[in-house]
Amino acid sequence: MDQEMPQVDSENGSAKEVISEYDWNEMFKKGKFKKEDMNTLVMDFLVNKLHTNVAETFHTESGCPLGIEDISFIETQKTVKELIYKRQFDEVISLLNQKLGLSFLESNPQVRYLLDQQKMIELYRSGDIYTNVALDFSHEFKMWADFMVNDDDFDKDCFETLLLILSGDDKEVLVDDLLHPWRISWVVVSTLKAMIKFRGREQDHLIGKALKMLKAVEDELNEDVEFPNFYIGSGYPEPLPHPDGPFKNFFQTVDDDYKDC
Repeated sequence: MDQEMPQVDSENGSAKEVISEYDWNEMFKKGKFKKEDMNTLVMDFLVNKLHTNVAETFHTESGCPLGIEDISFIETQKTVKELIYKRQFDEVISLLNQKLGLSFLESNPQVRYLLDQQKMIELYRSGDIYTNVALDFSHEFKMWADFMVNDDDFDKDCFETLLLILSGDDKEVLVDDLLHPWRISWVVVSTLKAMIKFRGREQDHLIGKALKMLKAVEDELNEDVEFPNFYIGSGYPEPLPHPDGPFKNFFQTVDDDYKDC
């Protein structure tokens, strides 16, 4: 670019270069990306989003490796996800034991706890908490209170669940989080992540890693240059100014991209 960049005073009084959105996009046009790298990003996205058929088709047409030895594992993840959203927790446990073996839940007791806890919450929410089946299960759930007794966070969570069952949400009990609709998604996310880790696969998807690297580079550049930061909402640079940065809330609330497992 031939024209001289305008200057602004930064907080410490030193000159700060300003790059317009037009100039920023022009610089990006000069960048080159390998087709193989882009294919790998696309495949990684499809596998992590559980798009089995699309991933297999993309593999056939592009020759890009699937990045996973057992494609049926993705179908198992998808079924587990669907069953949890359908509140069929006994079926989830049965499927996990069948596909991953008993050692999975034995080595991941927090997953079994989350499934049991959500089952209790859904029984309460549906008004079926006082049926014979629910009462029998509530006795089983109470045994969690004696499990992992040295984990303060776990004890508090279990105690609040028992208070919900015994007292209901009309008492002075802090149970809002337990009844919040987002909890079922948290159960899905936690279960799928544990499954991935159990199978020895990388949990962080490539796009999530790339965004975090981009954020780190942007933070460093923002100290010396005013330029359009990347906006996660649209995929395009955001207009200046950007005092808080587009990732302010995104990286505080989403863990490695947990956005949609």
